[in-house]
Amino acid sequence: MGPSSWTPIAEGLAGIRQIVANLNAAKDYYGSLPAIRAAALAIATPTVDDDDRGNVNKIAAFVRSSVVYVKDPINSELTQTPDVLLLAIHNAGTARGDCDDHVLLFASLVESLGIFCSIVGVKTPDSETFNHVIALAYPDGEEEQVDLCAKTGQQPFYPDTLT
Repeated sequence: MGPSSWTPIAEGLAGIRQIVANLNAAKDYYGSLPAIRAAALAIATPTVDDDDRGNVNKIAAFVRSSVVYVKDPINSELTQTPDVLLLAIHNAGTARGDCDDHVLLFASLVESLGIFCSIVGVKTPDSETFNHVIALAYPDGEEEQVDLCAKTGQQPFYPDTLT
């Protein structure tokens, strides 16, 4: 996945699964890059040994405050890579993107610090189909749903997840 790649997506549930699989593959790649780890260390500024929960919370707060939600173009699934978003944040103070941009940045940063994280599709309360992505982070081995687009501090719970 390049910063400006375009890939056709299947219709329906197959397309959602394809998007989630692509996001997890990108997270695996970007989460292993030294530059992403350096950014995560600068953001989380860990001062206590093995503070997984603190690191997850600091990175989530950073993504929520640094990425402004903007929908994708009509009839497309545009995903911006973490390096592109971090550069925009560095240069302008903020980046813009939708839920997959938020979650890919978060999951890549978290995994670079050795904290397992998975990206999953969910149904928002007003939808019958999977129409949103969130992260499942595992600080201290405990699953935590992280919705990076929930910027008010109140975290919704999503009972239906799609991997």
